[in-house]
Amino acid sequence: MSIVIVGNGPAAISAIESIRMVGYSKPIILVTKESIRAYTPCFLADYVKGSATKHQLFLRDEDFYNRKGVKVIYGNAVEAVDTEYRQVFLEDGSSLRYERLLLACGANPVIPNIEGISQEGVYTFKSINDAEKIKEDLKEGTKTIIIGGGFIGLEIAEALKTKGLDITIIEKEHQLLPKTFDYEGAFLIKEHLQKHGIDVQTSTEVVSIERDIRGMLTGIYTKIGEFIPCNAIVLTLGVKPNIEVVKDSPIETKKGVVVDTSMRTSVSGVFAAGDLAQVHTDNGSMYLPTHPVAIITGRLAGENMVGGKGKMGNLPINTNVLKLFGMYVCSIGDTSLKRYERIKHKGMFKKLFFHSNGVIKGAQIIGSAEKAGIFLSAIQKKTKIDKELIFTSNLTILNIKKGVDKGGYNF
Repeated sequence: MSIVIVGNGPAAISAIESIRMVGYSKPIILVTKESIRAYTPCFLADYVKGSATKHQLFLRDEDFYNRKGVKVIYGNAVEAVDTEYRQVFLEDGSSLRYERLLLACGANPVIPNIEGISQEGVYTFKSINDAEKIKEDLKEGTKTIIIGGGFIGLEIAEALKTKGLDITIIEKEHQLLPKTFDYEGAFLIKEHLQKHGIDVQTSTEVVSIERDIRGMLTGIYTKIGEFIPCNAIVLTLGVKPNIEVVKDSPIETKKGVVVDTSMRTSVSGVFAAGDLAQVHTDNGSMYLPTHPVAIITGRLAGENMVGGKGKMGNLPINTNVLKLFGMYVCSIGDTSLKRYERIKHKGMFKKLFFHSNGVIKGAQIIGSAEKAGIFLSAIQKKTKIDKELIFTSNLTILNIKKGVDKGGYNF
């Protein structure tokens, strides 16, 4: 029997490298529903825009799997897991036995329950196939509605606007980026998008799709009855973990597959990582479908599958950086706290969020991402920052340490 990895994204690649790094030499079998080698979804909007090539999306070169001794089964999704007999069942009817199993099969786009949503003219934006279809179908001047005002929605909106499309973003909540920014920061981002010709409609919910007699998309209706014309819709409403693969097994699930601090599931010999896993954080068990979390959890799962004893460190609950028409938008950690310090000066907006004990917990930055890495490090290390250093140009890791030595930020 072998190690079997289900999925072929950043978590799977990190796990493979971790497994081989410790000298484990037994076979690894990787099963993926896709037909190409591992790629990052982080630059799909750049690919649509034309600022990145398809080749640049791939995480590793073509010989990676061969060098690492991995047998890859492409284009064949795993449909079920039998934990009693340690085997997985593939959609072609075949099965594989495993000694240890890593579930890293990611997440699927959220599709709203609207009649006609799965017909022509409606696109998701999660995979290379999605990006290629959008590149092929949507041409300059196409009236396009982006449903969902999160980071992915804003990213594809900017890409398509750059290509000359007519873009409207529709967000059900009262602001853009409702999970990662407070209203003040979100309002500045909204103004920036509007300045570059993107129509933004918040507090707006799509309830139906209108088509002509030929079935071609002509527009949408909102909850208040407003008709907005369009020729295309791109859905960016987030993702839901692919937990269907374990639905008939004893593996515990909540929103994602529940794991402990070692990435073990509730069943012996089975691990989970990446966008499938629900992980431990300082804020409790959370579902965090981000690229950094996928890499960290994949590496940890791989290590522990072959005898390691690694434990999950302090994961930031939010790590997002985006460039919109030349302006950086960055959100890190917990940005829901009531204690904060802010500055708005010469096109730069920063807001840092603090626990009652003065430890930095989150950051919002608009304009430049220059200090984002420093703030991320401070959040992960649960650092107190001297108030004099918070917004200075000479803020460094060394200065943060000096601030801690002085007693940190006292409220």
